[in-house]
Amino acid sequence: MKTIKFVGLSLLGTVGLILVIGIFLPDSYVFERSIEIKSSPEAVYSHIADYRKWKSWSPWAKVDPNATYTIEGTPGTPGMKMSWVGNKDLGKGSLTLTDATPPLELIAQLQFFEPMKSQSTDRWYLEPNSSGTLVRWQNVGKLDYPMGRIMGLFMDKFLAKDFEKGLASLKETVESTSQTQ
Repeated sequence: MKTIKFVGLSLLGTVGLILVIGIFLPDSYVFERSIEIKSSPEAVYSHIADYRKWKSWSPWAKVDPNATYTIEGTPGTPGMKMSWVGNKDLGKGSLTLTDATPPLELIAQLQFFEPMKSQSTDRWYLEPNSSGTLVRWQNVGKLDYPMGRIMGLFMDKFLAKDFEKGLASLKETVESTSQTQ
């Protein structure tokens, strides 16, 4: 009986601790990575604004090469949408372009339906400079109380590797395409 009471109080204490810690954690996040690409903003923009080109550089395209993609709409215009259904690592989701300022900015709504539901905003900023274009890829979202806020502590670990791989691949794709034109 003492063991059951101890386990019950321990569980209650753990749940209480999670609830209290969650109160003090941020309810949203902004995650960003950037890279310098030796090409014009127009060349970079064309690879980001056209979801048909994402397979050539997206880190998630390599997660499940057998995933099914559906692309609707006109490249680079609000309403263009890419939906996918993949394995358990890729899941099911969509990316819908909501705002575009060619060739400097793109904003899209990112939704995951499986394996768990979430919604965030992807933002792309392209800044021309003397050596090409500084590309900033940002993901912004809300964190549910309390577990989402606790998971937010690990957001950098969850997204960093994928964003860095994606940006490196985008750089390679754009720079090699720019040299052949």
